[in-house]
Amino acid sequence: MSAAEHSDELRVLVAGLRAGRREALDRAFDVLRPRVFSLLVRMTRDTALAEDLTQETFIRLARSAPRLAPDTRLDAWLFTVARNLARDHFRWRRLHRALTSDTSVAESLTRPETPFARLATSQTGRRVELALAQLSDDERELLLSVGVSGSTPSELARTLGLSAEVVRKRLSRARARLLALLEQTA
Repeated sequence: MSAAEHSDELRVLVAGLRAGRREALDRAFDVLRPRVFSLLVRMTRDTALAEDLTQETFIRLARSAPRLAPDTRLDAWLFTVARNLARDHFRWRRLHRALTSDTSVAESLTRPETPFARLATSQTGRRVELALAQLSDDERELLLSVGVSGSTPSELARTLGLSAEVVRKRLSRARARLLALLEQTA
């Protein structure tokens, strides 16, 4: 499916969601769940948690569907909700106990056909995973939003309420920092 066809399908889904059509919610889940789940797996490094947060993301969509603006970019809206849910989860978790990760990203990815999944299973992927873990949350989220969800800097800017130039600069700094971390482990 071309990008234009995908964009058209998402606009049709938004119209269906606003009208309260259950089949639109089912289709949105089928089309966008893999990308939302992939983003959350990369953010949380925990497939069970990512699955729970993915479900909660779509529950929020179901509750908010009638209030969506007609021009809502459904994928960007879902990625924003998913990122916020993950952030909220970790904020809450930090208040109650130290963060632990029993499952590596390489073990937890369930979609091996994605470029990030293939990368995570390689030696280089393990180096990238370790370097990503050393980045700030904001840097990591920017890089993952572009790499996993396929968002463009302009789309991220709209989602984050920033100018595209600010997002490009932050993305450039995050990439440079990631590269420096990777060079240290080479």
